[in-house]
Amino acid sequence: MFGGWALGYHLTSLVWYAVLLVLVWKLYQSLGLSDDAAMIALLVLAAMDSSLLPVGWPPNRNSLIETVFLVGAILVLRRFSHRAPWFILGIALVLAICACLAKESGVAAFVFIAITLQMMHHAPPESVDARWVWTGTLVCAALGLAYVTLFVSAGFGTNTTFYPMPWQHPLAYAGRLFTLGAIAPLSFIGFMPTDLLSLMPRLVLPVALLCLVPGVFLARAVWKAVRGVPLAWFWVVWIVVTLLPQGSPPSSDRLLFQASIGAAALLGLFLTRVWKRRAAESIPRSRKFLPALIAVGVFVVSPLSLLFA
Repeated sequence: MFGGWALGYHLTSLVWYAVLLVLVWKLYQSLGLSDDAAMIALLVLAAMDSSLLPVGWPPNRNSLIETVFLVGAILVLRRFSHRAPWFILGIALVLAICACLAKESGVAAFVFIAITLQMMHHAPPESVDARWVWTGTLVCAALGLAYVTLFVSAGFGTNTTFYPMPWQHPLAYAGRLFTLGAIAPLSFIGFMPTDLLSLMPRLVLPVALLCLVPGVFLARAVWKAVRGVPLAWFWVVWIVVTLLPQGSPPSSDRLLFQASIGAAALLGLFLTRVWKRRAAESIPRSRKFLPALIAVGVFVVSPLSLLFA
């Protein structure tokens, strides 16, 4: 389409990214985040450097397109299924298939559609047709299983240890997944440029071990502050499910692109609750350090890192 005009390809990615940010903002609101928390979460997400390669490198645009379809599938269920449930369920499943066609980790869309259906089934006071819920859940399970079966039987990724598959090289896969998970909390708040590890492969495991303790402390503190918020657990599940398919490639910030949507939601909830509490009562100085560190990380370090990169 654009020939040698490089700017055209980058503008295309920026349009996809703008669409994604709008959809994510709508999803945050649909899943119970206040306007303040949703806007803060969106700002945190937009500043994260996990978007650098999916948005800035055209060959990795498939991750961006995949995520648009993934978020769109959940959002369409949340916002429109009360009007024409079977039709909307069909649209959500088509969007999930599109996510898989964009990238293999799009199979997570089927998991989230099933979770969303169960959430709607158990959320009062609206009554949702149980047959619709369970039919959709079973179809999601069947499609997801069929896709993974096709992927495995076709031999994708199983002929190289550069991308170890969990069914072919489980220990190598588990090691890379551990590394990514250990580094992720600090990367989400801007203090761990994961891509630098590709330049120093011998330091990958030691750095992951060094990041593990502060990462666990950070995750525990954030969860302790937001666990009383309805559906806060959904964003934890989001992070886990979107990280699981990312254990094969070498650790990189781009692998956190989808997970950063859930992390930004939790950080937005955390910062909103801390600021509201600070306005209502005096907070001991010892408890101000972590919120200040997170605020500096997501609003100063992350955007500067992203712009510099």
